[in-house]
Amino acid sequence: MSKISTTQSGSGLPIDAISGVSADNVQDALLQLKTQTDAKADNATTQAALNLKYDASNPSGYQTVAQVTSTVSAASTADRDRANHTGTQLSSTISDFSEAVDDRVATLLTAGTNITLTYNDVANTLTIDSTGGGGGSYTDEQAQDAVGAILTATASIDFTYNDVANTISAAVLPAGVDIVLATSL
Repeated sequence: MSKISTTQSGSGLPIDAISGVSADNVQDALLQLKTQTDAKADNATTQAALNLKYDASNPSGYQTVAQVTSTVSAASTADRDRANHTGTQLSSTISDFSEAVDDRVATLLTAGTNITLTYNDVANTLTIDSTGGGGGSYTDEQAQDAVGAILTATASIDFTYNDVANTISAAVLPAGVDIVLATSL
């Protein structure tokens, strides 16, 4: 076979060819070679991008049970952490909130002298009641009796307390009054 040398029109590049092979055949072969080289470059670029996303330890891309459990556990822990709760929540959205508050208030209160506390959990009521004496309800009769006992008769004045009529009378006793002293005032 003899070698021939030609120049492709317009390119100025020499093409060595084996006799019997046309310049068109060589040009087609070079074009095919360029296309394959470009495709390999494109594939290499695509593969490089895919390699950045590809996890060789998990070729299917699925998370293992341990990975899912770890992710869920970390999220759940963060969700329950009080430091992550900075907003407000309506008490009506908290289950058994009212019952818990009722029970807490009932345990906080302590009955004092003449005071009784009656907590009815079923009816959701707390009754505070007082019994007579030492505070609580003080009746008119108790007040009148107390005043009647405080007033004390002397040699000059006589006090009379009538419990039935609810009256107190005061009378000046002449024997106990020094007239000379009284006129000099």
